[in-house]
Amino acid sequence: MVLKREQHVQPTRRSDHAESKLTLDSVSKGGIIPIDAARHNRESIPKLVNQLLTQHRWDKPDLICATRGPGMVGSLIGGYQLAQGMALAWRVPLVGVNHMLGHLLIPRLESNGTEPQFPFLSLLCSGGHTMLVLSKSLLEHEVLVNTVDIAAGDALDKCGRALVGERC
Repeated sequence: MVLKREQHVQPTRRSDHAESKLTLDSVSKGGIIPIDAARHNRESIPKLVNQLLTQHRWDKPDLICATRGPGMVGSLIGGYQLAQGMALAWRVPLVGVNHMLGHLLIPRLESNGTEPQFPFLSLLCSGGHTMLVLSKSLLEHEVLVNTVDIAAGDALDKCGRALVGERC
């Protein structure tokens, strides 16, 4: 997400950028294929960033943040490499953000960091991770439960394909 924030100003709301997405159609392949997702991200993310920078007349930022892991390297690398290039070109710091921490804290973006209030509990479910996390502060998070074998999202995907076949 590209965001321009000034002190005491509400951040641009995500709904303002709802039209700014390019979605990989993976239905015909029965789910996301990592190499296809990596290629799609590598091709799509630069276009979307350029579109948003141009549309909102944003110039050089003070800082660039990008997810660096954990997760499927192929899916994360396109955005991170773009961020590295932008940070180098603009001569600004690059901060690598833990992918799961991004999921935990993104709900606070819309409220400019006021909601949900700490402490709060989050259940993170994706194709690769399932964890229950207690967030005590911006920098203090405790993983209460974590899967060791299969993530809930992956299990649901597999069950769905088994139940309805390739139409899923």
